[in-house]
Amino acid sequence: MDVLPLISKATKLAPMSFLTKKTRRVKSVLNSLERKPTETMTSLRFSEMLKNQRRRGEGSNMELLKECTTCHEDFPATEDHFRKQAKNKDGLKYTCKTCDNNRAKKRYREKANELIANQLEYNKKRKDKYLNYQRDYKKKRRQLDKLRK
Repeated sequence: MDVLPLISKATKLAPMSFLTKKTRRVKSVLNSLERKPTETMTSLRFSEMLKNQRRRGEGSNMELLKECTTCHEDFPATEDHFRKQAKNKDGLKYTCKTCDNNRAKKRYREKANELIANQLEYNKKRKDKYLNYQRDYKKKRRQLDKLRK
């Protein structure tokens, strides 16, 4: 007796809140089996792909896609489309590079005067330290040059 038709009928009738974790897992597997093979090979979402990799282990030949949280477009999960961010599971930011650039430009336009003022204040505070560093560096370089000659 084939169990899959019985499980699929039972899970289609019951609402998701009443399903156990095991039947939810079975239902998600059934849903993935109902997809066309070309669709599953090329356009799996990143979260689904991570789950599949955990089940099967590394070495999948499917392309990983990740959705930008700002523009909601899917891009390949690579450093060409997303910046690095170590705290995330995949090591990439949630927003694509284009949206990240637009956000930074908008922030600079809105707060340009404040950012410039902060930088000038920072430079004034560190002026003595910077000059001392330069003086010491030049002094060491002169001594090294004399030793080489």
